[in-house]
Amino acid sequence: IINLVVARSNWLIDSLGKHKSVWYLPTYFAQYALDNKYKADYIRSKFQDKYMPPNSIVSKIFIPMNDEGAHWFLVVVDFSERKVYWLDSLPSDERYHPRRHSIIRLIVKLEEILLLPCFVNVANLIGHDNLITNFTKIEPTCLPHQRPGSNDCGVWVAKWMIECPFNSNYGGITVATATRMKLALYLCHSSNNVLLQSLLSKSAQYWDDMHKKRKALVDV
Repeated sequence: IINLVVARSNWLIDSLGKHKSVWYLPTYFAQYALDNKYKADYIRSKFQDKYMPPNSIVSKIFIPMNDEGAHWFLVVVDFSERKVYWLDSLPSDERYHPRRHSIIRLIVKLEEILLLPCFVNVANLIGHDNLITNFTKIEPTCLPHQRPGSNDCGVWVAKWMIECPFNSNYGGITVATATRMKLALYLCHSSNNVLLQSLLSKSAQYWDDMHKKRKALVDV
């Protein structure tokens, strides 16, 4: 689902103009970046065409990260503010240092990638006096947390990516019971969803079948 949000968000940003001002990276980018066997240029070759166009004048990068296969959080690199945001809907004292260490390693690798010769515009934006590793690391204290016992961390990551490409109001995001359904509608009703008509037809058929079953139960 997070990667569907990434795909739709990239499509929306692309539709705004020829220069991709915001990058949304898929969930597996962090996996490559944190694996020591992959060099910066190899990672570039895997992600550049779809997610990191070299002609970009990028202002913000969204990077979903996973902790121990169980918890999602989001890293946002903001070039205009010279900040790296760590957005976590369920902070953990026990996992604080491992998560923070992973973020630092990710930022180091991302900087190596963006300083490669093919990213001329981005390299000029970074410069030797504006390195990502020198950006201020921010862990917003105003962030609301997910409901106790919920499994909504991925929904929080999706909401931050959808609602904050051009602002930093991360503390203004909320996730409620209906958010999952709204997220599904947001993805399914996208105009770039080539399966939309098929989906609507199957949905209508499903609700018609359910109505017949409910009616049959009432009649009995």
